[in-house]
Amino acid sequence: MGRFHLDHNVSRQIAELLRVAGHDVVTARELRLEDADDDVHLLTALRDDRIFVTHNGHDFILLHYAWRRWTRFWQITQPHAGILVVPQVPHLAPLEAARELDRLQRRAPLADGLYQYDWQTTRDWLRSSPP
Repeated sequence: MGRFHLDHNVSRQIAELLRVAGHDVVTARELRLEDADDDVHLLTALRDDRIFVTHNGHDFILLHYAWRRWTRFWQITQPHAGILVVPQVPHLAPLEAARELDRLQRRAPLADGLYQYDWQTTRDWLRSSPP
């Protein structure tokens, strides 16, 4: 099962639904990181080998691309466990979001990848191209 780190704005209901499905989940609130900067969240998830889940696509797309470029330059081989950008309600209800997170974690290798759920057209996960 997956190990997830949920950003401060991701519903606690999603966390509970993932736990019921057997996943190991921590939230920003549980880690006392509600006011932490985005890079702190990503670093914490990296250290704990957790897949990071957020609604904040813009900032984490930037951090993902920076991580990919900088680690190559610095010759660091440790990938992050994955960044998943899930839409908020009303575009995706918590139950659907938890199901989609579970489904993606089971079907695809997520390490060093950034996935966004496309609720408008494909209703599926799209992986961002490497920088």
